Amino acid sequence: MEKTKLIISAMRSLWNVITPNVRKVSVNQIGSVISIYFYYDKQPSDNEIELSDEAATELIADFPDPFLIDCERHIVNFPEKIEFQGYLIYSRFET
Repeated sequence: MEKTKLIISAMRSLWNVITPNVRKVSVNQIGSVISIYFYYDKQPSDNEIELSDEAATELIADFPDPFLIDCERHIVNFPEKIEFQGYLIYSRFET
């Protein structure tokens, strides 16, 4: 798969789903599995979980079979450093 297409599709999937609790989002592809990783400052609400699932659905819609989607959520409290996987597609401003 082309790296650029993965990154652009992943960035587009984040439209209207980022909340102030989201610190970073990254995406990676290994074989036929596309993974999107959400890193939160605190436990995501039910709404935030639903929003991340919507982003994962939007992302996988751009890729035909045999691709599968994996959506992972991690809690990394600020100011702890985030060791993200894959390609960084969103990062909030933090001082």
